[in-house]
Amino acid sequence: MSDMRLTSLKTKMKIILCTFLLCITAVSVFGQSVELNGIVGESIEFPTKVETSGSLIHSSVTIGLVQGGELISLTHPEFKGRVQWNKSTGLFSLSGLRLEDSGVYTVEKDDGQKSVSTFSLTAWSKYDCLCENIMLLIFLSGLLNRADVCLHM
Repeated sequence: MSDMRLTSLKTKMKIILCTFLLCITAVSVFGQSVELNGIVGESIEFPTKVETSGSLIHSSVTIGLVQGGELISLTHPEFKGRVQWNKSTGLFSLSGLRLEDSGVYTVEKDDGQKSVSTFSLTAWSKYDCLCENIMLLIFLSGLLNRADVCLHM
């Protein structure tokens, strides 16, 4: 396999893997939680729009609060400075992801009609992504029955 084809295959595999890890299933059905995947150090958005009033909750603790269309500053030590609310999109986000941010989050919105969306966040380290990428490449090279595939990082 030529170096150019191998590089192209590796690039495609990286795109597929990262898309898989960052894929957000944006539909919550019958109260089931929506799975979110993020990478440590990066940001994740919770895909429930809060227009004027609502909150972001983690482990029964409110970590983000919107009232009257403004984000109210909360000082929970684990999330200080990392919770944002985008006024134009209405979405909460969590920046500077940490492995310990993995868990269940709830967005409660009260924009005239109350609704609750639950999200299960998994934060992955970049090392996990690299290992998954290598395993996927090895698997695919086996499918292609190619023994001459070299892993260049």
